[in-house]
Amino acid sequence: MTIAHIVCTFPPYHGGMGNSTFEIVKSINEKECPVEVITPHYSKRPNEDKGLISNDLFKVLRFKPFFSFGNAAVLPQLVYNLKKYDIVHLHYPFFGASEFVMFAKMFSGGKMRLFLHYHMDAQASGIKGSIFRLYDYLILPILIRYSEKITCASINYIKASRISKYYKRNPEKFVEINFGVDTDKFRVLNTNKKNKKTKKILFVGGLDKAHYFKGLEVLLGAMTKFKNKEYTLQIIGNGALLDKYKKQVVKLNLSSKVEFLGSAQNDELIKYYNEANVFVLPSINGCEAFGLVLLEAMACGTPVIASRLPGVDSVFDEGEQGYYVSPNDSEELANKIDKILNNDVLAQSMGNNARRLVERKYKLSSVGDKFIILYK
Repeated sequence: MTIAHIVCTFPPYHGGMGNSTFEIVKSINEKECPVEVITPHYSKRPNEDKGLISNDLFKVLRFKPFFSFGNAAVLPQLVYNLKKYDIVHLHYPFFGASEFVMFAKMFSGGKMRLFLHYHMDAQASGIKGSIFRLYDYLILPILIRYSEKITCASINYIKASRISKYYKRNPEKFVEINFGVDTDKFRVLNTNKKNKKTKKILFVGGLDKAHYFKGLEVLLGAMTKFKNKEYTLQIIGNGALLDKYKKQVVKLNLSSKVEFLGSAQNDELIKYYNEANVFVLPSINGCEAFGLVLLEAMACGTPVIASRLPGVDSVFDEGEQGYYVSPNDSEELANKIDKILNNDVLAQSMGNNARRLVERKYKLSSVGDKFIILYK
């Protein structure tokens, strides 16, 4: 059984869609079911090598786009290259490639079995928004029809998404497979964060235009409520919007309370998760459909706060592992942050509950089993 996963972004690019796909493919591959990843080679991203990249786990094929814009890439070569695979799993949205996957399926003579993983609704204004709506009208319905199954991280998100009408017509076609996290890698370290004078708030996310929805400006607004408290916000991430956020920090007189740490990988990232007193995901709209970073933080025993959005609102239990807040509400966010940071006993209890929840529900090893059962 030859399997390909097709996705618009992939590590080393920092983004939830690529990172979650990496974890899915890793979990399948570890079950001795080899998978290859097909993703674009974006020429403006020098840390991504052209052509075939091998790692210790699986092959990553990076195709040069005929044209690319942002995370969209036109890949007509997919029509020919997908012939060798029995199963193709397309991660949507992927503008510029989805239609060629569709053509490959049409021309496969029934050999290729297509699966669709629906990550999120694509939202934008202006011309970009018009293109997104055109895809939703012309391409997506055909992909859904040709797909064996549509997988997703949260059925709650699907019910509130643009494809909810397809779910209502045929709910059996949709399969919820939660994202997973490597609980051996993301773990609780011997970090004593109780009774520390300065409390740490952590944000992890892309700071490029494609991740405008992460809501960092909302979190910065919340930080203005803590000017007389010894709270520090640590920001992990890079991108074209970094300078904008740095200027906002200066404008809000928060320079002494906000640290921009750049990118962090592996052990360094785990250390920051462990040292944080609370992790915050303040996303502003439905472009955030789950939040893999929430699982990473919880696996490290850290309480979490997230926006109350479809999909995200099913990741953890209100008041048990953390709190949900209304999107775009800096006041409510500040109150919930303060509630956790002011109570070491509550924070410790939530952190313990978070780790237990991940071990029970989000172990990466179980994710691969679910996908393989689906394929077979």
